[in-house]
Amino acid sequence: MLGACLRSVQGVVDEMVIVDTGSIDGTVKVAESYGAKIFHYAWNGNFSDARNHALAQCSCRYVLYLDADERLEDRDRDRLRNLIRRPSSDAYEIHVVSRRKEGKRVIRNSSDQARLFRRDPCYVFRYRIHESILPSVTEANGVIGKENITIHHVGYDIPDEALHQKKIRNYEQLALDVREHPNDLFVLKKYVQTLLQLGKNDDAAGQLLLILRKIDGGACGDVTQPARAAFCNLYADALIKTGDLIGAHQWANESLRMLAQQNTAHYFLTIINDRLERYDEALFHLNAIVMKKKNGYDSPAEDEFTPAPQDMCYKRATIYRALQKPLDERRELASALRFEPGMTAALHDLAAFMAREENFTQALSLITKAHETDPANGSILHLRALILHQMQRTEDALSDAVAAFQCGESGDTFLLFWIRAAKEIGREAEALPAFALVTERHPDAGDVLMLYLQLLVNSKDISTALMVIDRSLPSVNDAEMRQRLTAIHGKLAAVVRDSLSL
Repeated sequence: MLGACLRSVQGVVDEMVIVDTGSIDGTVKVAESYGAKIFHYAWNGNFSDARNHALAQCSCRYVLYLDADERLEDRDRDRLRNLIRRPSSDAYEIHVVSRRKEGKRVIRNSSDQARLFRRDPCYVFRYRIHESILPSVTEANGVIGKENITIHHVGYDIPDEALHQKKIRNYEQLALDVREHPNDLFVLKKYVQTLLQLGKNDDAAGQLLLILRKIDGGACGDVTQPARAAFCNLYADALIKTGDLIGAHQWANESLRMLAQQNTAHYFLTIINDRLERYDEALFHLNAIVMKKKNGYDSPAEDEFTPAPQDMCYKRATIYRALQKPLDERRELASALRFEPGMTAALHDLAAFMAREENFTQALSLITKAHETDPANGSILHLRALILHQMQRTEDALSDAVAAFQCGESGDTFLLFWIRAAKEIGREAEALPAFALVTERHPDAGDVLMLYLQLLVNSKDISTALMVIDRSLPSVNDAEMRQRLTAIHGKLAAVVRDSLSL
């Protein structure tokens, strides 16, 4: 990744200083090819120590620091140079946008970080991980400004296992930092955020309650309203993830009370009220979210989260569906697709909407587009099978049903549809997995059970038929059905005995 990083600042910066902490690949050669000054530092597990060693080798008046998996936005190259010619601050917070993929979608999150600063002996990096120059600048009463310059971070756009290991590494280093800085809000915030990323939601909730008590007790010094609001939001997030929606509602509202001009608390209150089926309140908070633009709305909130416009539209659509406002639902789904034409969730839901309106041709077109975007999605194949069935294309529907099952679709509604479609064209044997799952989950489903047994007998799978009856009998309450099953069991057992005697 290093080449793309250095290329993004080539011709912008006056020198490149690279500290290598023990690479064994071609990293150093890549750095040398861009004219970088290379220094070596024995890795000791502390990112700030390595970063400060790099800082000691710098000679220019201002320093921009990047990781190898980061790149300067191309259109901000001139803006950065112009800023340094006439600086007005000792350090500048700039936008760091992290990108990762979820299936076919690209998710972006943004935060403001002090990445550009005046070189000064007083300004040093702190913390083992998530190292920051900001505390030392603040202590020296340095002037901190904000600039609309963007750095793109692609380090989270890696395979899930590698990302999980990265989070584990962060957690272990942060645990050490917390012991060394028990009242440092920067460290505490990074620590609980990592707990949430690792799914340790109960631990995160417990830690956040303790942190808020520390803040309110004065242990963390003077804490700004935006800073306390950010911890209220984190606590609300943790409580949502533990299932405590009432507690989450309380703390998200507390965050809004601390800081009215923010989006994150409104976002959480949208989620909370939606799950509590308070749809009007959910819609109110969703509509209160202000869409940020690069040179527009600037919230004083810390770690501000603003959903993408297509996600805003899609969420509105789901709320309107719950409120039984179909025209509004359709409008918002269409708006989501204008922002992101390949958004599979919106394509799926708009196809379902069209199917309910009996506009099957358009529904099929939409769900087919969703399938092209996400071909391994079982729910998409399920819906397409339903639409094809409505269009009396039962063979095609059956083919999609088989594919949906292979992609993990296994809900009862789907399984019963699969069985029904197979029966209609006399191809019940193709739905054997559906019969097996339905009878296992619902042993008293008499018609399905009897047809399944017939299929097993026809295929001479007597042992499975006997096993299914043995499993089902204890759960069948209908006396007549119990008698039938007992009689069938006796006949099949006799067939097995005769076969063994032969």
